[in-house]
Amino acid sequence: MGRWLPERTVDPEAAGRALVRHLPELAGAEVRPVGAGWDNAVIAVGPLYLRVTVRAVGDPLMRNEQRLLPTLSDLPRSVPKIRAWGEPEAGLPGPWMAIEPVPGRELAEVLAEGGELADPLALAAFLRALHAPERARSLDWLPHDPLQRAHPDRIADRVHEWVDRALAAGVGLDADAIAALMEADPGAPAMAPCLVHGDLHMRHVLVDGSGACTGIIDWGDACLARPVGDFAALWWGIAPSARTGFLAAYGPVDSATLAHARRFAVFSCLALVVAGMDFGQDAVVAGALRGLARTLEEA
Repeated sequence: MGRWLPERTVDPEAAGRALVRHLPELAGAEVRPVGAGWDNAVIAVGPLYLRVTVRAVGDPLMRNEQRLLPTLSDLPRSVPKIRAWGEPEAGLPGPWMAIEPVPGRELAEVLAEGGELADPLALAAFLRALHAPERARSLDWLPHDPLQRAHPDRIADRVHEWVDRALAAGVGLDADAIAALMEADPGAPAMAPCLVHGDLHMRHVLVDGSGACTGIIDWGDACLARPVGDFAALWWGIAPSARTGFLAAYGPVDSATLAHARRFAVFSCLALVVAGMDFGQDAVVAGALRGLARTLEEA
């Protein structure tokens, strides 16, 4: 678990008191921890979620998100709405923001229960709007493909490491199919760089009780890049029979981009399998394994 330990400790009560200095109407509101990711902690203060970075690597990501989210209010699905934000201060040891949470539950949980994303065409419309060339032109201050996710050789080693870890823990995986997919050479993606979410996995897609998408969260990795990582959702999140309709709703996507996205879907699902194992999150592991299986399944 050492790899997940934060560099900074956030005391929920102190953080709540700090937020009240910016939003006095929250005085007396209930304060409770909600969860923690790799680089930030989340605390509920009344109706708002307070996110505070707990690793230095997350600081520029939080600052990018603070600046980006207000520009995304026109998207066809919800994104978090910022109520207050700022730099470190007493009780808040890293950059922070208080947001109105997007309603819904993680798609990972729904997949784990055997459910489905009920409206894949809505996700296609969301990505079409997000990737629009005119949107990227106004956001040149964002980083340019910092993680090089259109280059699968940069993720292959992690995939093999995570397969070994999962197998050692007794998790059933088709290691041969994964290896064959990662070793194939799909060629260079043709799609131009655009605004991408950058970390669009099944825990960041929220859905309502019917499985319809309510919104997309956690925009810290947003950047300008070829949309390989965003299209991974086509593989892990959508039944093979629905992929043709998704692509018809989105518009033209070249075959190399889809092949790279399929590789990245393997990477994304295995990352969630390993993280879910480490944190004892059985639903995350089950949802990620289901997403991985459908990624390996041909349409």
